[in-house]
Amino acid sequence: MQQHDKTDRDRDRDRDGEGERLAAARDYTRRGWRVTPLMPGGKAPTLAGWQRRWLGEDELARHFAGEANVGLLLGEPSGGLVDVDCDAAEAVAAAPFLLPATGRVSGRASNPHSHYWYTIEGALPVTAKFADPGARGTATETPAHGRAGGMLVELRSTGCQTLAPPSRHPSGERVRWEQDGEPGRVSAEALHTAVARVAAGALLARHWPGAGALDEATLALAGLLLRGGLAAEEADHFAQIVARVAGDEEWRQRGKAQGTARRLAEGGQVAAGARLAELLAGDGRRVVAQVAAWLDLSPGPSPSERGGVTPAEWTGQDPAAPLPATAGGGWG
Repeated sequence: MQQHDKTDRDRDRDRDGEGERLAAARDYTRRGWRVTPLMPGGKAPTLAGWQRRWLGEDELARHFAGEANVGLLLGEPSGGLVDVDCDAAEAVAAAPFLLPATGRVSGRASNPHSHYWYTIEGALPVTAKFADPGARGTATETPAHGRAGGMLVELRSTGCQTLAPPSRHPSGERVRWEQDGEPGRVSAEALHTAVARVAAGALLARHWPGAGALDEATLALAGLLLRGGLAAEEADHFAQIVARVAGDEEWRQRGKAQGTARRLAEGGQVAAGARLAELLAGDGRRVVAQVAAWLDLSPGPSPSERGGVTPAEWTGQDPAAPLPATAGGGWG
């Protein structure tokens, strides 16, 4: 009898969810965000050619009257709406400090604040995926923080769709809006730069060394970033976030770039990428090479001077702000 009662409650809940999904599909469509029906409890689109099948409001009841989940078409079909999908726990933790501000964020109970939504001003970005290079390598050491391999974060644009509230995730959890305001407006270049920093920060935090090497790793990271063109303020902000996401209780003390910048200006020698690679857990050389590529580290002007974003523009949040509560990464 108890099992029967539970099934009845589940059925009532699912019927309510069906009405909510249709209402949500109508709301999104009226906002100019195109929707597509997905498999019940899943993420796979059910319409052939869904990328170019833009449903009108009069068609929604036919496609969302049942238990279909709601997918939001990204990029061109939805007026430049894009999704930054934080797959890894380290990316979820770093994103609030490194992404531009936005009023639209989604997630689910076990992985809140894992999708950040933006409207692109100007030319749209292409979809970009940032993965731990350990997924393609044969590193024999286990990173001190997190697991090697796997997707870290994605910038999802035209040709993609994202599971939207109030759909049911394959885990059984309901997808929800953590913030339901307006998506932040940002250029494609600035957002790509910010997402690349989230990826680089997450990757470093995952492979950050343990106690005994933290100060030396921070100095080497400062050398790598300064030699690559970041300003001291940018380097310190980034290094402190890496340390904090990695679980370093003394992360506030990991701002070493000012002193390193002085030594470089005086012509002194400083530790940089080679030493950092030796200190990181796992395949440090591969990690440093990937970080340098994502951050576009090269002699000359900093990324912010080449049209990217400054620390104040990342989110306006101080590194001392609380980290988001999350039980781990995964598809939102």
